[in-house]
Amino acid sequence: MRLSLFLGSDYPIRKANRFEGLQQTHFQLVRQTVKPRFFFMQDLGLYVGMFPDVAISQVCVDCHNRHENTPKTDWRLNDVMGATTWMYPKARIPLIELLQILSALKQGFRDAYTAYLDKVRSFRKPPLIGDKWPRKGYFLPSTEVFMATVRERTAPQTLPLLLEIAARKREGTDHGDQ
Repeated sequence: MRLSLFLGSDYPIRKANRFEGLQQTHFQLVRQTVKPRFFFMQDLGLYVGMFPDVAISQVCVDCHNRHENTPKTDWRLNDVMGATTWMYPKARIPLIELLQILSALKQGFRDAYTAYLDKVRSFRKPPLIGDKWPRKGYFLPSTEVFMATVRERTAPQTLPLLLEIAARKREGTDHGDQ
């Protein structure tokens, strides 16, 4: 299963995350409309879904504005700071493949966040890791709290989509290509 996830921007903290070419063109439309874009990248042979990454937390804004490698220091709440960009070799995904992707994605989030916490623990003054986040203070959620938050915030969008796909299959309006 070849699924790519890329967090990009026109003002990235890491230069490797700068949008270029067709992605930059589509990102400008994402920034203007604050709506996702879907397109095909001929050179990569991949379908792309690009979703706005909106600054919804002052903590995120402050961190980006103060980061030593930031090229932009005047981010504000509700700015489109970048885009989460998914790439996949198919225009449509069979249901079983979608479920496999969601499972792999969930495990990937868990693994990446756990690795991040391992790095954070090596900080000279690490934040307290546990269940006090997101209250004010120097806290980060534990892996379990983080994953519970991911489930809480994504399930309301994911479940209705899966039920809609299942209903189309029952009605015979889905031809196995989604």
